[in-house]
Amino acid sequence: MRRRLLFGLVMVLGFAGAAGAFHFAHASFVRAANERQLEEIVAQVVTRTEVAVDLAVIQLGELMAAGLTRCDGASLTAIRRAAFSVGSLKDVHVIAPDAHCSGFGEAALVDRARVREGVRHPGRNRNIALARIVDPDWRGLGVAWNLGGSELVAVMTTDALLFDMLPGPLREHAAITLSVAPGREVARYAPMGWEAEGAGIGADALARFDARSARYPLFVDVAVAPAALAAWNRESRPLFTIAGLLFAALFGFLLARAMAPPRSEVDALDAAFARGAIIPFVQPIVALGTHRIVGFEILARWVERDGTVIPPARFIPLVESSGRSDRLLETLLHGVGESLGPILRARPDLKATINAAPDQFVADGFPQRLAAMLEAAGVPPSSLVVEITERREIASPEAARATVAALRAVGIGVAIDDAGTGHNGLATIQGLGATILKVDKLFVDRIDADHRTRSLVEMLVQVARDFEMTLVAEGIERPEQAAALLAIGVREGQGYLFARPMPAGAFPAALAAEAPEPARPAPAALRLSA
Repeated sequence: MRRRLLFGLVMVLGFAGAAGAFHFAHASFVRAANERQLEEIVAQVVTRTEVAVDLAVIQLGELMAAGLTRCDGASLTAIRRAAFSVGSLKDVHVIAPDAHCSGFGEAALVDRARVREGVRHPGRNRNIALARIVDPDWRGLGVAWNLGGSELVAVMTTDALLFDMLPGPLREHAAITLSVAPGREVARYAPMGWEAEGAGIGADALARFDARSARYPLFVDVAVAPAALAAWNRESRPLFTIAGLLFAALFGFLLARAMAPPRSEVDALDAAFARGAIIPFVQPIVALGTHRIVGFEILARWVERDGTVIPPARFIPLVESSGRSDRLLETLLHGVGESLGPILRARPDLKATINAAPDQFVADGFPQRLAAMLEAAGVPPSSLVVEITERREIASPEAARATVAALRAVGIGVAIDDAGTGHNGLATIQGLGATILKVDKLFVDRIDADHRTRSLVEMLVQVARDFEMTLVAEGIERPEQAAALLAIGVREGQGYLFARPMPAGAFPAALAAEAPEPARPAPAALRLSA
């Protein structure tokens, strides 16, 4: 529950953080894109104005090349023709020391004095200069070509140069200015009330974008209200918003997975150990001749709070592969000690068998660790038998023999489980020094119906007899199997015929249910349910 709460909290915080970051990143991206677009706009105005000036310069150059730079009729006719050929060109003035005329004479767009008095601002070509021409009702640009003692001045209108250059959403919140020098405006676009808006915002607070020409003294400046710049291109786009929310949700989920990862199988196993879900069950071992309980096998069971039982086949391999074999052994012995410790101390004839993983069995210090576990659990060492399976090859027979010797030295017995089914031959069985040999259920299932199986079990009986080992048959389920095993010399067995595995705490009741007489019929007397 705590992990789920942490997972949910981290996911919500991650989602909120990612959504905020996405919003901030989107706003920054849009603002950067807007700024680039405005920089492109001022550059376009510069280029547009340069082209217009170039066209005027071309017309002046053609007049000069034709020698039409005086106030005679031919020159004035050529000037009028030039003015009609270029849309932004309105007139050409000839300014000489002793004369000043224009193509349209008295109908000229501006007063001649305004053209003559305008301050010249030279460009890269020092013979060509630009001038701001201001009349009470008109403002424009003069392109002056110095001829030495005289001057040709092309008078241009500039309003069209700024027309429709600002994007629609900014036209009510921005101003664009064309100048030939700082403060020397020749064209300007600004919405109604812009000066008041600009003054209200403060000149320093306006977002400004500017550019200048490399060939002419031309300067372009755009001033934008910050709020309008921030809102531009930020219209709601449902698909984009959905994509952002999905990204934020995915980020929150991945962050939660990283900080509160799902519980792994090993984590679940450790949690089961911690809450006591892994407990010992026991299955009685009986004397086949008398049907008396002579011992029991300790089995691991994983039982959840709701009663769900996780099969050993699902978690025992995980126990072994994750290095928790000692923890399982300690848990089971502790549980047996709590439930059956007094019985084992009072009944030294009862033997409790328990499985050990092959790698665990040959590991350094295993006998010492096992002895310490028994002491902590209150289980007498002489009551315990450790089973090692024959289904898996013993990696180091020498280490196994040393472990068997160390265990037997403190009174702990050793059994070979699943005899006849695995990798270890008779020489290995003999060399280990085990005291019990357990016949696998595979042979018990067919002992009363297959003479070849019977022959194999008879061989194991002889091996046990020769090596002075006790033979125990596993998986006995039918009376006929018990009778056949007893007939060939097997003296002890376990299986559903006698009792299913039961919680360790139920075993004392099974012992108490035994009849005092030794000849009680097997099926009626020994069917003990968990």
